[in-house]
Amino acid sequence: MNVKAIVNEVDSMLVYLANNYTGMNSLYQWLTEETDYFSAPASSKYHSNYDGGLAVHSYFVNKAFFNLFPDTALTREYDTTLICLLHDLCKTNFYKPYYRNVKEYNQNKWPKNIQDKNIKYDALGKFIWTQEKGYTIDDYFPYGHGEKSVRLIEKHFILPEDMAMAIRYHMGPWQESDKNNVSKVFEKYPLAYMLHVADGYATYILEPEFDKKQEG
Repeated sequence: MNVKAIVNEVDSMLVYLANNYTGMNSLYQWLTEETDYFSAPASSKYHSNYDGGLAVHSYFVNKAFFNLFPDTALTREYDTTLICLLHDLCKTNFYKPYYRNVKEYNQNKWPKNIQDKNIKYDALGKFIWTQEKGYTIDDYFPYGHGEKSVRLIEKHFILPEDMAMAIRYHMGPWQESDKNNVSKVFEKYPLAYMLHVADGYATYILEPEFDKKQEG
């Protein structure tokens, strides 16, 4: 699968949820009409930092959850899919694209009709200037990370307590605030720990493997 195929798959999964999960119709409509959920990156410079990266990341978190915790995932299929696909909803309408000039030394990536006048030299060798897309943060609603995702979802429907806590604390000890309660939350709400683990597995294992295949 490539990025486009995964984005389409995530869209199908969200439609499936909208048809089977009370309140999801309104949220899905908002996602498609008022956000960049399907085109946003998952980060500005780390994992899945490209168009569609947020959907790709969400897809792999869902895949990781079903692989790592199949009993819970199959028993609570809708709940599991929902928290995996929407845990980073805070990243919608959050990143703004821009372009920067960078030096390209890999001659295999140069245009075939490159002119000599466009080839430059420095201490590292020959290069050409090319444009690279990047992202900067423009947070229209600075309400934290996990808590912001919960807030955006609950504009449409109220989450069950353990699902809200899972999304709120999915960053675990790496979240920016309220770190002291992480272990308490994980003890009381196993779903929160499962989502945290699936998120990390997707970020550090599945997504890098996917990126290498796309580059190859």
